[in-house]
Amino acid sequence: MFGDSGYLGCARLVVEGEVTRVAPVSGGAEVWVTLRVTHTYKADRPAKEAVVALTGPLGFGVGDHVLVAVPRRADGTGAWLVGERAIAPQRDRIARALPASRAAACG
Repeated sequence: MFGDSGYLGCARLVVEGEVTRVAPVSGGAEVWVTLRVTHTYKADRPAKEAVVALTGPLGFGVGDHVLVAVPRRADGTGAWLVGERAIAPQRDRIARALPASRAAACG
């Protein structure tokens, strides 16, 4: 997924960082996750902090290191990986897929 140029092309944000806050979104199944960004792969505007809404059992919390991708479409589902063991192999895949991702057609 993270190494797929089509997926990356349709993402609005792909960052890596430390989770600093997790809070439920009012009235929904989503959770607001705040990250102290340590590496930006793709973003409209790079920032030191990112706040994203994610759905599902997260499997991570404050203090964990995560890689997060958030789709451009509001009905899309974000993706994440937790911990260095899971993230490390994805770094090269992302770097190889990013150039081709610029030509991805998103519906």
